[in-house]
Amino acid sequence: MQPFYEHDGERLVPTFLTRGPWSEQLQHGGPPSALLARACEALAPAALWHPARLTVDFLRPIPVATALHTTATLTRSGKQVLGLDAELHSGGRPVARAHALFILRRPLELPPALTPAERPRDPTLLPAIHFDFFPWQVGYHTAMEARLESGSIGAGPAVAWLRSRHPLVGGEPTSPLQRVLLAADAINGVGACLDLRRYSFVNADLSVYLHRLPETDWVRLAAAPHPQPSGVGLVIAELSDILGPIGQALEAQVIATRGSPTDG
Repeated sequence: MQPFYEHDGERLVPTFLTRGPWSEQLQHGGPPSALLARACEALAPAALWHPARLTVDFLRPIPVATALHTTATLTRSGKQVLGLDAELHSGGRPVARAHALFILRRPLELPPALTPAERPRDPTLLPAIHFDFFPWQVGYHTAMEARLESGSIGAGPAVAWLRSRHPLVGGEPTSPLQRVLLAADAINGVGACLDLRRYSFVNADLSVYLHRLPETDWVRLAAAPHPQPSGVGLVIAELSDILGPIGQALEAQVIATRGSPTDG
């Protein structure tokens, strides 16, 4: 099965599955974010460390046609907390940067009243979403399976479930954290409330906080947009899996009329 990225030595070559909605030549934010999470996980073994926060800054548009390289460094090494920075490079320059916080896993017994009740769900019973605002036949919108729980895409807020149909990197399993990052950047589209024919609303960053990792492939995005006449917007979303909440996601938007200098 074709992945989002293929190995080329230490470089990762994007496939057309990474295409985003704003340009056929530029990547959606989800796959690069998941690559940065992958780089951080390599320094924080999942058996010991839980990814509590990962913030991605998108420094410039990320092309589909250029191979990528990731680096990660430990910035904080404590007994209970790790801090990590990761960078994604394209054409020899950084295109995205991540700051991550991992917390040591340890058994802890909580009072029953503080343990959330499970909320079993079956997303496959919900209607499918096709993200028709993507103008091309192949891209992120075809690589992800999406189901609508409530609301309407393009008239947010809305609630949708997403899962990847493809591995992130060829020949590798996609970790739960990577699955979350692949889906979480889509809160910009799931919660969209502006007409894409008139406006662009590119997110400049993505912050994800997780109190636990998803148990299955599906990630639920309950996304609410907050556009402002200043050209600034926020999208806030609750993240869940089939058992209940797993965390929160937040994005800052750069809103512009289509064709203006800030578009894309």
